[in-house]
Amino acid sequence: MMETLRRAFQRGIGKGPSRKEHDDDTQDQEVAFLRARVRELETKLAENDRGGGGDEPSTMAEDTMARSLRNLNASMESSVISSQEDYEDASYYARKGIFVKPGGQRRCRWRKTKGGKKELCAGGGARVRENTEEKVDAYALASPRLGRAMALCRSLTLDEGSLGPIASRFKDSGIPHVTLDAISRSYAGTAPTSAFILVQDEQSSARGLEKEDLVSNWESFTSRVVYGNDACYDMWRLKRGDLKGHNEFWKTLLSVHHIKKVYKALQQTLFEHGDVTPKRFIYHFVDAPKEVWHMYQLMDLKGKISIRIVQITPVLLRCSDGVTRFGYIREENAPVKYKGEVEHVMARTYSCWKYTGNALALFSPCGAMMQQNPEASALFGMDSAENSVYVDFDKKGEKPVDRLKLLFAGANEDLYDEMWESVMEKGEPWVTKMRLWPHNLRPEAAMVGDSSVSSSMWSSTSSREEEAMFGKARWFYVSVNKFNDPADGSVLMFLEMKDITEIEEAKIKYVEQRKQEHALLSSIIPEHIIQVLVEENREMQNSARSSSKSSKSMSSSSGELLDLSAMRMDTENRVRAVAESHEKVTVFFADIVGFTRISSNASPGDVMFMLNSLFTLLDDLCETHGVYKVETIGDAYMCVAGLQLKSELRRLSELGGMPDECGGMACPKWHASRMVAFSRGVLESCAGVQAAGEDKNITMRIGLHSGDVMSGVVGRKMPRFCLFGDTVNVASRMESTGRTGRVHASPATAALTDQLEWEPTGGVEVKGKGAMETFLLR
Repeated sequence: MMETLRRAFQRGIGKGPSRKEHDDDTQDQEVAFLRARVRELETKLAENDRGGGGDEPSTMAEDTMARSLRNLNASMESSVISSQEDYEDASYYARKGIFVKPGGQRRCRWRKTKGGKKELCAGGGARVRENTEEKVDAYALASPRLGRAMALCRSLTLDEGSLGPIASRFKDSGIPHVTLDAISRSYAGTAPTSAFILVQDEQSSARGLEKEDLVSNWESFTSRVVYGNDACYDMWRLKRGDLKGHNEFWKTLLSVHHIKKVYKALQQTLFEHGDVTPKRFIYHFVDAPKEVWHMYQLMDLKGKISIRIVQITPVLLRCSDGVTRFGYIREENAPVKYKGEVEHVMARTYSCWKYTGNALALFSPCGAMMQQNPEASALFGMDSAENSVYVDFDKKGEKPVDRLKLLFAGANEDLYDEMWESVMEKGEPWVTKMRLWPHNLRPEAAMVGDSSVSSSMWSSTSSREEEAMFGKARWFYVSVNKFNDPADGSVLMFLEMKDITEIEEAKIKYVEQRKQEHALLSSIIPEHIIQVLVEENREMQNSARSSSKSSKSMSSSSGELLDLSAMRMDTENRVRAVAESHEKVTVFFADIVGFTRISSNASPGDVMFMLNSLFTLLDDLCETHGVYKVETIGDAYMCVAGLQLKSELRRLSELGGMPDECGGMACPKWHASRMVAFSRGVLESCAGVQAAGEDKNITMRIGLHSGDVMSGVVGRKMPRFCLFGDTVNVASRMESTGRTGRVHASPATAALTDQLEWEPTGGVEVKGKGAMETFLLR
């Protein structure tokens, strides 16, 4: 009855949403008269409710009141509607079910009180605690029975002392304030609207409330049922008044994936974004026998299907114990907001199915394709039961070919069992990325129905062989879920596919480029520093992924690949992390004798060719002797033995012949001996390199010194791995004061290689050291 009253009221005065207000004085008088008439009727209706025990008024009384308002509407029509254009503009939104919030109320926002507690208030800080006439009218448009309950509670005051902890946060939010008694009277009987009330369980929410942090703790809140009308108990096949059974059933409903998702979205919208307006969604109700309702959690019901609307409205509820709690009124078969609402929503939903850019298809559990959208038709062919008169059956002609399983045939066979377990057994959506070949989408006619042959053949071939046999593969995001067929309640599997080939190929190219860049860095930076920077890069990616709540990075291995930016020493932590000290190493310096003369008389190309030929030979010798090349500066070549780098130790292990005395790989004598052997090889190799622009071969000076050094990476622009310390300086002086074609060593290096023949030089003057006795290798 109230629904008819509200519709007649809306037609009579244009009270509906998005209606333009008119300034005509006559219209204002008529509107005021009509509002008074509506209040009079509501008062009579409330009196009937008190005396009638919740039964509905007679149809004759309802028609009489509606007819009265229609007569008023006929007398007002010419003054309310100023032009046809105004009518079309004003009624467009109403026809779409777009209603204005009560009193122009904006979205609520969270604010902090003087005590630091967070509360919701209406936009602009306005206090709208009472059930004002305008608010009652607005809520009654979409929920006549709730509007009736609000009208019964117009005189209800909000006592802050009686507010529960959560309700106190919503006292200024503008949501309806009603009593449990008013709700019981308004929704009483077996009326078409079935409803029950959930209140937030304050005991389970206490921990979050003690922290005064409601927003970040809403996910831990639970709800309990405190009321259900007879229509609700009958609808869910529950015993009337059995609140314990109703709460158990509510827990069962929340275990269903899509219901849990909707409820979580509702909570998030409310507690994080402050949106307190009623929310609605359409669902399929399965009117199944009572004895199979225990199967609801498995979503495998069969029975009569109907399309219904759920409306969930946040309220402040005065309970029988006098405490006002925050909760929801959940109307399971709420009335439509406008004529044709359900049909319009279903038509739009089908249009989304039809025009989406993703491929969508429905399969029976046996793999028969039931329905497909145009994008899926382009992939699979028009082979669904909806599009094709006939479909392929197996050889025996007993059942259709399992097109869903064929989608996984070949390299993706293991994923089929994973998908089936997730979707059909656990009831959870399954999403992955798959590489599919043409035969997965459109199986060859010779293979249709011969699953044993196709399975064995496809599973035994590699991806490259499959591409050669069946054509080029493409990448897809694949999502599979299940639901109950609205036609008969049986289970259907919903497949969604999105072609991401271009994205994946770009990722593959990107990763390959990263690998090449990483390999280049590995050739110029020691492995232990690479590992430090890789770990830092991985931690940064994990931190970014956690903050953005993204599920996957671009590549599972991308965190282990470095680019040049990772080498920049732009933070103190990074500089300190890669710094290291090394004891008793042997440093090598060499340069070309007469390089200044050679470079001034030869072309740049000839000079660079000479240097490249020489340094390539020295690089090969480094690999042979297991020493680490540090850098080249002009014609100078620097390397070191004994840094104990992972790459150096691995190479020495491959070469074999490591000594057991003095610590094995850590033996300073062994490192000095290897460096002397390397130096001899350098002198022999340079004798085969012709000097640029001359008819003779080049000659070199070599200097060696042993001692302690520090290492690290320096610089933001062109960062380099460098050695530092007095040992490096002395080794450089040994080279600059050495003799052509000879190995010049300091006393420290000569002492570590005393098994070799050294001849003293009689002493040389070393900058910063003074006179130093040095030695030349015979």
